[in-house]
Amino acid sequence: VDVSVDGTPSGVRLVVRDRGPGLGAELRDRLAHPAERAAGGGSLGLGLWIVREAVEAHGGALRVDPLPPGQGAAIVVELPRSS
Repeated sequence: VDVSVDGTPSGVRLVVRDRGPGLGAELRDRLAHPAERAAGGGSLGLGLWIVREAVEAHGGALRVDPLPPGQGAAIVVELPRSS
C-alpha cells in the first residue's frame, strides 16, 4: 500500500493506493456504500462508507480513481482547508 498526502492553499488530498487486482467500474460506483465489499471476507463492508461520511461531514469528497486492470485501486480523499 502506498499513501501520499499533497497540500494546496485550498485543500489537502490523501491518496491510498494498493497493488491488488483493481476494481471494475460497476464496483467503484458502489464501494463507499454500506455493506458493499470488493471481495468476500469477514468484514461488514462499512469501512469506506464510514470514511466517506466523515469526509463529507467536513466538506470533502471521497472517490475511487480508475486504474488499468491489474494495477490496483486508488482511494482519494480531498478535504478543504478551514478558513
